[in-house]
Amino acid sequence: MPPRIQRGVGELIAALREVGPQLGNYPSAEIIELEVTYNHWALFRIAWVCTLLALLGALLSWTSRWRPFYWAA
Repeated sequence: MPPRIQRGVGELIAALREVGPQLGNYPSAEIIELEVTYNHWALFRIAWVCTLLALLGALLSWTSRWRPFYWAA
């Protein structure tokens, strides 16, 4: 990370620590890391792909009348 960005991040952290008590309880580092991991997983994209696959299976089941497509959907 370039020094300018590191310095800026350090200043931001210092400012947040200064005004943090005025804003109330700030999440711990573990909670923040958990949220970052959750956002990295892109669960809605995975759900969208699963829904699309289920729709494809349902359409194939409907058009071919083959039971394995029905059960897969």
